[in-house]
Amino acid sequence: EVIAVAEPTVRRAMEFIARNLARPIGSPQIADALGVRRPILDALFREHLCHSVGEEIRRQRFARAKLLLETTNMSVAAIAAETGYCSPSHLANTFRDAAGVSPRAWRNQL
Repeated sequence: EVIAVAEPTVRRAMEFIARNLARPIGSPQIADALGVRRPILDALFREHLCHSVGEEIRRQRFARAKLLLETTNMSVAAIAAETGYCSPSHLANTFRDAAGVSPRAWRNQL
C-alpha cells in the first residue's frame, strides 16, 4: 500500500520502497537511487508525511506482511523474506508489537 503523495520526490521514494522491500534499504540507498541528497529526502518525508524514511519502510513492510498473511498461504518464513525482515522471529516480534498477536494468530483470526 503506497499513500498518494503530491510531492514527486516523496512519491518516487515510496514507490522505490514498495518495489525493494525484500532488500535491506534505508535513506542512503533511496536517496542515491533517486539522485537526491539524504538530508533533503529526510526533510521532505518529515514535511509531507510527518514521519521518517525509516518509519515508512517499517510501515510498508508491516502492511505487505499483513496483506500476505491475509491473502496467501505463504509461510511466515517466506513472508519475512519477501518483506525484508531479517528472520521469521523478527517479523513475529514486530507483528506482535504492532498488532498485539503473532502472525499465525492474526491469520487464524481471519
